[in-house]
Order: sequence, then C-alpha cells, then structure tokens
Amino acid sequence: MATKEELRQLAKSKRKFADVTFSSKKIVSQILNWDKYKAAKNVMIYYPIKQEISLLGLPDDKNFFLPKVIDNEIEVCPFLKDSISAGKYGIPEPNNTPVDDLDMLDIVFIPALAADRWGYRIGYGCGYYDRFLPRLNKKTTKIIPVYSELLLDDIPIEYHDVNADFIVTEKEILSTSIRLAVN
Repeated sequence: MATKEELRQLAKSKRKFADVTFSSKKIVSQILNWDKYKAAKNVMIYYPIKQEISLLGLPDDKNFFLPKVIDNEIEVCPFLKDSISAGKYGIPEPNNTPVDDLDMLDIVFIPALAADRWGYRIGYGCGYYDRFLPRLNKKTTKIIPVYSELLLDDIPIEYHDVNADFIVTEKEILSTSIRLAVN
C-alpha cells in the first residue's frame, strides 16, 4: 500500500488536470437532491483552494459556517460573504467571532485531496481536521466531497484518524463503514 505522502503527491498531480467547475457543479447538484442535506439547518463548508471541490454554489437557504484557524485549531465561524480575508496559509477565513456550540452543526463538509470508501481522507498533512473532527457531536454528519477519480480503495490510517459518514462524488453519494486503524 502506498504511504499517505505518496498518495498526497499523486492526488495533487491528478487534481491539476481536473475540471473543478464541472465537478463542483455535479457534486453540488448531488448534495441539493439529498434528503439528509435538505433536512439540515446548520452546515459547515470550507473555502476551496488549489483545485478543491467548491461548495460555494450551494444556495443561501441554510446557516453556513466556515473554519477559521486560531492557535493551530479549527474554530467555526458564521459565513458572512462580506467578512472574509486571507488567514493562515492564505486560505480565506471569516473575520467574525467563532461560535461556542459545535453541537448545533448538522453537517460538516471536509476538504480532501483524496478519500477512500471507508470515509478516510488524505489532507494536506497538517492535522487540523484530525484535531477538529473528534470535537464534533456524534449526530453531526461528516461528509467528504471528492473527485470520483480520487476515490481510492484504501488509504493508510492511524489511530487518530476519524472517518467521514459519507463521500460525495460527481457520480454518487456513498455511505461509509468503519475500518479500524492497525497502527
């Protein structure tokens, strides 16, 4: 099995040639037709960078939130389009105050370079989401939007990795199962 770093480099090279606009529109369409999303009120998305799937096309009919890095931890802030500026690593972040209650989040969309069918992901390697996801309520649905060609059979996992509940690609919405870490 390839290492996480090898998969990270492979995913980055494949994403360079991806049609992010087309794929993002298809994935947004999948999400909009999904009952789980329709029932949600409070949804955390991410601001897309470097060919990431964009969820900014979702209509403004939910309470949207964005991550903001404070002291190397992800905090959650209301998404106000006129209150965004470059944060850590140049990623657009909200300028407003984080919320205190993460339990109110119905859905959290998690950015990924690649993911596997078990709901594990390859990120950029800094561990922000690895530290953030365990702080969520068990009822919060965790979803990874990813290009279908970057949906892999298996990704190496470690004890601290948290899997998502669903994967959304241009072609399908997959429910995941738990695969236990062996390390």
